[in-house]
Amino acid sequence: MTKDLIRVGSIRRTWKRDGKRDRVQMVLKTEEQRPALERREGRAPTSASSKAAPPVILLFLAVFFMPLRIAAEAVQILGMEPVRPVFDKADVVCGLRVDSAKIVRLQGGGTDSAPQDFVRVTGTILDVYKSDLTPSGSLVFQFPENPMSNGATGFREGDVVLLFLSKGNSVYELANPYIGRIPFSRLDPVPGNPGFDKLESALALVLQRGNRDDQVNALEFLEGFDRVAPATMGAVSVLFSSADPRVALAALTILLKTGTPASVARFAAYLETYKEEQPPIELFTASGALSGVTDPAARVDIERLSGDMHTDVRRAAMYALRHIASAKSAPVLIQRLDDPDRHVQYLAVITLAEIFDKSGDCGPNNEFFDKDPQQYIRRWKDWWNTEGKNMSQ
Repeated sequence: MTKDLIRVGSIRRTWKRDGKRDRVQMVLKTEEQRPALERREGRAPTSASSKAAPPVILLFLAVFFMPLRIAAEAVQILGMEPVRPVFDKADVVCGLRVDSAKIVRLQGGGTDSAPQDFVRVTGTILDVYKSDLTPSGSLVFQFPENPMSNGATGFREGDVVLLFLSKGNSVYELANPYIGRIPFSRLDPVPGNPGFDKLESALALVLQRGNRDDQVNALEFLEGFDRVAPATMGAVSVLFSSADPRVALAALTILLKTGTPASVARFAAYLETYKEEQPPIELFTASGALSGVTDPAARVDIERLSGDMHTDVRRAAMYALRHIASAKSAPVLIQRLDDPDRHVQYLAVITLAEIFDKSGDCGPNNEFFDKDPQQYIRRWKDWWNTEGKNMSQ
């Protein structure tokens, strides 16, 4: 695999586990889908002088949806954290076909420790990406049972899973509770010696041969790569025009995380025809990637996205415009003062304050803005009509 890599970074997401099938289901929704979800206050730096951009993708995700009050067990998976450190930590990374799975009860290490139930899985190795194990050999691993699973293992004979394992006392254990096991319908062997490049090649092959769910899982896993090879990006790019919005948006997320103007233009073009009022979580993820774009050459397309029908996209575009901080964005920022979303309005106010170096009464923190947003909106509209139009040209 070529060493000429394309940087894509990583992104964070929170999901919950369905106890009956032990599969992951979404908890996080956009505000349009789940307006009752509680959010933490203080969603942006508090003054116009705070121009240093934090890690924007993490900020974008943390701002509106974390922490949430979730009754179900919450886990973080896929794209949640960088994959490479998990790969380096693991003793074994491989594809496995499940032969059997059962619940076993093991005594705790201490004398007073209560027994604990584990899911123990036996399977046949399909391909090896790290370790000296041999394909076609047998492997056993285990992990703590989900208390909500009602005795179900979550595995059936013939299931295929990508595993990151560490050596335990007697059998292998998951190297990471979030991305230690990822389901696929198939993982075809790929040539080459074990290594991170071979894992990437296997995921790229899934993009070409897998079904919809496999493609989404592979794409979301690739979101956790710092860089991907051009050949992998080529496989991703084929999916930009997928008829399935989950696949297309997951692919566009990887593209957006390169931060290039071309990636923003491609995303904007997709949204010109995508008008679903209840979009999948992948649009939220793509919006998080958009919020991290800082290239001034992407400004015009970002300004266009700041008027998108989806609140997540508009907010993300406003974060990006704040980081670019161009006076040429002033006409658009003035328009966003009338956005139906309060936080978009605030981002318009604080971005104008930062661009034109007006703090105090013109650049309030979020708390003061929420108390009387119209006073700040009127102030900026008056400024625009009296002097701002000339300053932004």
